[in-house]
Amino acid sequence: LVAIQSLRAGRISYFDQQRSYHRLPIDRFVQWRSNQTPAHQVQRYPMIHLVDGQRLRGQWIGADADGDAILWQHPLLGLTSISLDQVSGYYAPGGSGEPGGPQSSGAAAVDTITLTNGDLLMGIILSTKESGVLFEPDGQDHPLLLDIKKIQCLTLVTSDPFPGSPGPPGFGGGHMIYFHDGSRILTQTLAIEQDRLLL
Repeated sequence: LVAIQSLRAGRISYFDQQRSYHRLPIDRFVQWRSNQTPAHQVQRYPMIHLVDGQRLRGQWIGADADGDAILWQHPLLGLTSISLDQVSGYYAPGGSGEPGGPQSSGAAAVDTITLTNGDLLMGIILSTKESGVLFEPDGQDHPLLLDIKKIQCLTLVTSDPFPGSPGPPGFGGGHMIYFHDGSRILTQTLAIEQDRLLL
């Protein structure tokens, strides 16, 4: 356990438990964790998961004109347009916020939607709409417009966005920042100024 003092010019300055001061390059560290533990076990906020491992707390605001992206309001990032190709799942408050359903075992290559009444739908998400998604269930020729307020969780099957790569571009050299609300944000640079973390 250490007391972080600063993060500047690629170096972390800290006091160790014996109150000795150290200043080391950031590449000497594997992980940095706050000594506070998130209090929630059940998800308290709507959350969108991305294929690169990021998770964004926030709110579904709508869709772009083509229906290929979700408009998402994040408390720190503001209004963000997220392509459906980058989305692995959406989770409403009250659930575990973790992927589930038939496809998580690799048994099915379809999108799945769990409704707030517990019904499970399997098929293909065709596009996003202002209030939800256009979804074509397996075995049906007519798509359904599902209101986001009736969706507890949706999980998308996405092709590998980084073929032949161990992960997203730059992830090995970047930093995944974990927030107490469950958000995870991938960033290339970090700095601390007074009591603020700059990404």
